[in-house]
Amino acid sequence: MNLLLRFLRVVLHGFFRSKIGIFDDSEVHFHVWPNDLDLNMHMTNSRYLSVTDLARIDRIVRQGIFTHLVKRKLATVLGASYIRFRQSLNMFQRYTIKTRLIGIDEKWFYIEHRFTSKGKLIAFSIVKGLFIENGKSIPTLEAIKHFYPDHEMPKKLPKLPKYVAQWIEMEDTVRYTINKEYKND
Repeated sequence: MNLLLRFLRVVLHGFFRSKIGIFDDSEVHFHVWPNDLDLNMHMTNSRYLSVTDLARIDRIVRQGIFTHLVKRKLATVLGASYIRFRQSLNMFQRYTIKTRLIGIDEKWFYIEHRFTSKGKLIAFSIVKGLFIENGKSIPTLEAIKHFYPDHEMPKKLPKLPKYVAQWIEMEDTVRYTINKEYKND
Protein backbone atom coordinates (compact mmCIF):
# COMPACT_ATOMS: atom_id res chain seq x y z
CA MET A 1 0.00 0.00 0.00
CA ASN A 2 2.82 2.42 0.78
CA LEU A 3 3.99 2.29 -2.85
CA LEU A 4 0.52 2.78 -4.35
CA LEU A 5 0.89 6.54 -4.88
CA ARG A 6 4.30 6.07 -6.50
CA PHE A 7 2.85 3.33 -8.70
CA LEU A 8 0.01 5.59 -9.86
CA ARG A 9 2.47 8.43 -10.51
CA VAL A 10 4.77 6.18 -12.55
CA VAL A 11 1.91 4.81 -14.67
CA LEU A 12 0.30 8.20 -15.30
CA HIS A 13 3.60 9.95 -16.04
CA GLY A 14 4.65 7.05 -18.25
CA PHE A 15 1.80 7.69 -20.66
CA PHE A 16 2.94 11.30 -21.12
CA ARG A 17 6.71 10.80 -21.20
CA SER A 18 8.65 10.10 -24.37
CA LYS A 19 8.29 6.62 -25.80
CA ILE A 20 11.28 4.29 -25.66
CA GLY A 21 12.35 1.24 -27.61
CA ILE A 22 13.10 -2.20 -26.29
CA PHE A 23 16.85 -1.59 -25.99
CA ASP A 24 16.66 2.05 -24.83
CA ASP A 25 17.64 3.04 -21.30
CA SER A 26 14.99 4.56 -19.06
CA GLU A 27 15.22 6.67 -15.92
CA VAL A 28 12.87 7.37 -13.05
CA HIS A 29 13.46 9.73 -10.14
CA PHE A 30 12.34 9.32 -6.55
CA HIS A 31 12.98 10.69 -3.08
CA VAL A 32 13.49 8.68 0.09
CA TRP A 33 10.45 9.19 2.31
CA PRO A 34 10.12 8.41 6.04
CA ASN A 35 8.24 5.17 5.30
CA ASP A 36 11.26 4.00 3.24
CA LEU A 37 13.60 4.10 6.25
CA ASP A 38 14.89 1.34 8.49
CA LEU A 39 16.15 1.64 12.06
CA ASN A 40 19.46 3.03 10.79
CA MET A 41 17.53 5.96 9.27
CA HIS A 42 18.48 5.16 5.69
CA MET A 43 16.46 3.48 2.95
CA THR A 44 15.74 -0.09 3.95
CA ASN A 45 17.26 -2.78 1.76
CA SER A 46 13.90 -4.26 0.77
CA ARG A 47 12.71 -0.93 -0.62
CA TYR A 48 15.38 -1.01 -3.34
CA LEU A 49 13.84 -4.06 -4.98
CA SER A 50 10.34 -2.63 -4.53
CA VAL A 51 11.21 0.54 -6.42
CA THR A 52 12.89 -1.48 -9.20
CA ASP A 53 9.39 -2.85 -9.81
CA LEU A 54 8.29 0.73 -10.40
CA ALA A 55 11.23 1.35 -12.74
CA ARG A 56 10.22 -1.67 -14.83
CA ILE A 57 6.59 -0.51 -14.87
CA ASP A 58 7.79 2.84 -16.23
CA ARG A 59 9.57 0.94 -19.04
CA ILE A 60 6.52 -1.20 -19.78
CA VAL A 61 4.26 1.85 -20.06
CA ARG A 62 6.71 3.92 -22.12
CA GLN A 63 7.44 1.03 -24.48
CA GLY A 64 3.72 0.60 -25.16
CA ILE A 65 3.69 -2.91 -23.69
CA PHE A 66 1.35 -2.07 -20.81
CA THR A 67 -1.83 -2.13 -22.92
CA HIS A 68 -0.77 -5.43 -24.56
CA LEU A 69 -0.26 -7.00 -21.14
CA VAL A 70 -3.67 -5.85 -19.93
CA LYS A 71 -5.56 -6.85 -23.12
CA ARG A 72 -3.95 -10.27 -23.35
CA LYS A 73 -3.95 -10.82 -19.56
CA LEU A 74 -0.20 -11.37 -19.53
CA ALA A 75 2.00 -10.91 -16.51
CA THR A 76 5.70 -10.43 -15.98
CA VAL A 77 7.17 -12.49 -13.17
CA LEU A 78 10.65 -12.37 -11.69
CA GLY A 79 12.61 -15.58 -11.29
CA ALA A 80 15.61 -14.16 -9.44
CA SER A 81 17.24 -10.92 -8.42
CA TYR A 82 20.65 -9.76 -7.32
CA ILE A 83 21.48 -6.48 -5.65
CA ARG A 84 24.77 -4.92 -4.56
CA PHE A 85 24.67 -1.98 -2.16
CA ARG A 86 27.49 0.57 -2.31
CA GLN A 87 26.23 3.57 -0.34
CA SER A 88 23.19 4.55 1.71
CA LEU A 89 20.28 6.72 0.70
CA ASN A 90 19.11 9.06 3.46
CA MET A 91 15.75 10.63 4.21
CA PHE A 92 14.53 13.04 1.50
CA GLN A 93 17.54 12.28 -0.70
CA ARG A 94 16.71 12.31 -4.40
CA TYR A 95 17.86 9.35 -6.46
CA THR A 96 17.57 8.05 -10.00
CA ILE A 97 17.09 4.50 -11.20
CA LYS A 98 18.51 3.89 -14.66
CA THR A 99 17.07 0.72 -16.17
CA ARG A 100 18.05 -1.20 -19.27
CA LEU A 101 17.47 -4.55 -20.90
CA ILE A 102 20.85 -6.28 -20.89
CA GLY A 103 19.86 -9.48 -22.63
CA ILE A 104 17.42 -12.25 -23.31
CA ASP A 105 17.49 -15.98 -23.75
CA GLU A 106 14.81 -18.46 -24.78
CA LYS A 107 12.95 -18.20 -21.48
CA TRP A 108 14.16 -15.14 -19.57
CA PHE A 109 14.80 -11.44 -20.01
CA TYR A 110 17.55 -9.78 -17.96
CA ILE A 111 17.28 -6.22 -16.71
CA GLU A 112 19.85 -4.05 -14.96
CA HIS A 113 19.00 -1.26 -12.52
CA ARG A 114 21.52 1.35 -11.40
CA PHE A 115 20.65 3.58 -8.46
CA THR A 116 22.51 6.88 -8.54
CA SER A 117 22.43 10.06 -6.51
CA LYS A 118 24.55 13.18 -6.93
CA GLY A 119 26.55 11.43 -9.64
CA LYS A 120 27.48 8.44 -7.46
CA LEU A 121 26.48 4.80 -7.84
CA ILE A 122 24.41 3.83 -4.80
CA ALA A 123 23.28 0.31 -5.71
CA PHE A 124 23.28 -2.06 -8.65
CA SER A 125 20.68 -4.74 -9.38
CA ILE A 126 20.06 -7.44 -11.96
CA VAL A 127 16.76 -9.27 -12.31
CA LYS A 128 15.58 -12.06 -14.56
CA GLY A 129 11.96 -12.30 -15.51
CA LEU A 130 9.59 -13.97 -17.90
CA PHE A 131 6.16 -13.50 -19.41
CA ILE A 132 3.24 -15.60 -18.13
CA GLU A 133 -0.05 -16.30 -19.90
CA ASN A 134 -2.68 -18.58 -18.38
CA GLY A 135 -0.18 -19.79 -15.80
CA LYS A 136 2.44 -20.81 -18.37
CA SER A 137 5.59 -19.05 -19.46
CA ILE A 138 5.84 -17.67 -23.00
CA PRO A 139 9.14 -17.85 -24.89
CA THR A 140 10.83 -14.45 -24.67
CA LEU A 141 11.16 -13.95 -28.43
CA GLU A 142 7.50 -14.81 -28.98
CA ALA A 143 6.46 -12.16 -26.45
CA ILE A 144 8.81 -9.56 -27.95
CA LYS A 145 7.53 -10.26 -31.48
CA HIS A 146 3.98 -9.78 -30.19
CA PHE A 147 4.86 -6.45 -28.57
CA TYR A 148 7.06 -5.25 -31.44
CA PRO A 149 5.71 -6.80 -34.66
CA ASP A 150 7.70 -4.35 -36.82
CA HIS A 151 10.95 -4.72 -34.89
CA GLU A 152 13.39 -6.99 -36.66
CA MET A 153 14.88 -9.41 -34.19
CA PRO A 154 18.40 -10.73 -34.64
CA LYS A 155 18.76 -14.23 -36.10
CA LYS A 156 20.98 -15.16 -33.16
CA LEU A 157 20.45 -13.88 -29.64
CA PRO A 158 23.17 -11.50 -28.46
CA LYS A 159 25.60 -12.93 -25.94
CA LEU A 160 24.87 -11.94 -22.36
CA PRO A 161 27.55 -9.92 -20.56
CA LYS A 162 30.04 -12.11 -18.69
CA TYR A 163 28.90 -10.94 -15.25
CA VAL A 164 25.31 -11.88 -16.11
CA ALA A 165 26.34 -15.31 -17.40
CA GLN A 166 28.28 -15.89 -14.17
CA TRP A 167 25.30 -14.78 -12.08
CA ILE A 168 23.02 -17.16 -14.03
CA GLU A 169 25.46 -20.01 -13.43
CA MET A 170 25.61 -19.25 -9.71
CA GLU A 171 21.82 -18.96 -9.52
CA ASP A 172 21.40 -22.31 -11.33
CA THR A 173 23.78 -23.94 -8.83
CA VAL A 174 21.83 -22.54 -5.88
CA ARG A 175 18.51 -23.59 -7.42
CA TYR A 176 19.81 -27.13 -8.06
CA THR A 177 21.14 -27.44 -4.50
CA ILE A 178 17.93 -26.18 -2.89
CA ASN A 179 15.70 -28.27 -5.15
CA LYS A 180 17.74 -31.37 -4.35
CA GLU A 181 17.47 -30.68 -0.63
CA TYR A 182 13.69 -30.22 -0.81
CA LYS A 183 13.19 -32.76 -3.62
CA ASN A 184 11.56 -30.17 -5.88
CA ASP A 185 11.72 -30.43 -9.67
